[in-house]
Amino acid sequence: MYPIEKDNDLNFWPSFADTMLSFVLVFVIILGVVAIVNRENAISLGIAYKNQENFVSQVAERTGFSYPEHGFGRGGVVCLGHDDGGSQNGCILSADRDLHLLTLRFSNQVLFASDEYRLTPQGALIIEQVGSVLKTEACKLYRIQIEGHTDLLPTANYAYGNLELGAMRSIAVYSHLTQQVGLDPVRNLMSVTSYGEYKPTSRMERGAFTLEELVGANASLSERSINRRIEIQLFYRTQESGCTEEVTN
Repeated sequence: MYPIEKDNDLNFWPSFADTMLSFVLVFVIILGVVAIVNRENAISLGIAYKNQENFVSQVAERTGFSYPEHGFGRGGVVCLGHDDGGSQNGCILSADRDLHLLTLRFSNQVLFASDEYRLTPQGALIIEQVGSVLKTEACKLYRIQIEGHTDLLPTANYAYGNLELGAMRSIAVYSHLTQQVGLDPVRNLMSVTSYGEYKPTSRMERGAFTLEELVGANASLSERSINRRIEIQLFYRTQESGCTEEVTN
């Protein structure tokens, strides 16, 4: 009988060098995927910003409001049309962009009379002018939401107070955009809502908010003036979409 020699050359376990090489390859692949995703996101965001700037500049041209040379600037906010009455910090209309969201803020002092929900003649004209531009850009949007906001002062003309007043005002803007301008609520998922007095401009989207803070946000005449507003939120598509169809104003 001859002794059976063990084959010490057969080793099914990878060496330390092979293991490290595998980890490096996986890490490189992950970095490549992340770089591609970040690039696509940057391109998508750049397209959204370009669409937003073009839209706001067209609104300024259509309404005759001034459009600053610096555009949105570093703060992401641009003021169109100055009002000596103190509305919206002196702005008849302002635009605030945040990634794929563009928020248009209209001063209620221009759109509505005090404690009223019907558009004034000037307010109706501004909504039509902005809406005509919005109609040509609607194919770049996937959702449009109209929000009504009031100050903290009570109203006795509506059963549900400021919440109802904000709702009626947002519905009035919605009706004008769909019936007079011709925006399609089905295509752009249009909706209306009211925050009443509960969402002053100083309130952040997240975080606690107390009654004391709400009172403080309405302490002065200028603060209450800024809080009385209509906001139209435009949600841009994350990818470029061609507006190939002909749009009639």
